[in-house]
Amino acid sequence: MQFAVVIAVASAPSLCCVAAAQPVNLEFDSGVAGWRTVLDGVMGGRSTGRVTQPEAGILRFSGELSLENNGGFSQTQTSVPEASLEGAIGIETRVRGDGRTYQFDVRCSDVRMMAGSFQTKFDTVAGEWVTIRLPFEQFRLYSFGRLVPNAPKLTPARVESIGVTLADKKPGAFQLDIDFVRAISAEGKVPEAGANLATVAKSADLTTLLSLLEISDSHNVHPGLHER
Repeated sequence: MQFAVVIAVASAPSLCCVAAAQPVNLEFDSGVAGWRTVLDGVMGGRSTGRVTQPEAGILRFSGELSLENNGGFSQTQTSVPEASLEGAIGIETRVRGDGRTYQFDVRCSDVRMMAGSFQTKFDTVAGEWVTIRLPFEQFRLYSFGRLVPNAPKLTPARVESIGVTLADKKPGAFQLDIDFVRAISAEGKVPEAGANLATVAKSADLTTLLSLLEISDSHNVHPGLHER
């Protein structure tokens, strides 16, 4: 499955996003707070969409797509700290879908326009988990569903939100489960989910936390972050 995950996080769901310098590595062990929905109701449409957590570590985006009143899209997104994708060449995500085709959406602070985002499509396999890598070079800029001519390329360092959109022009119920969303480095690697707390604390300049970790280290009692 050409796998893509669209998301935007207002409040980061894991410590890997505490500092802007930390690469994006979104997991949902701590919940799905910060994910929001954007629906075609802003244009008079009647599609629905919601974000829930059916089980620990999983974000579920579900609802019903409607083409009535010129509608036809449902989206979930979350904000990410600017520069958290600097140096990345793409996104890796693991999803379980319903056989429908979704879009991964990325918005950048240096390219702002009405209903505009960088997009690439990905297919899902009904009921099956699939891991997909989406190179940024595949993303194209769209506004109101139309390709923007002579558009600039996506600049990873300026990404400020990510998300997933359904707009396949097929009315009916939909459901997409997301396990994680991670940045891919220029070396083709994804950030380690087990990046230790001391590294995160230093990047975020959390001196109190860092001091506690150093004391804890001296007694060999603090583990690294849980690795999926």
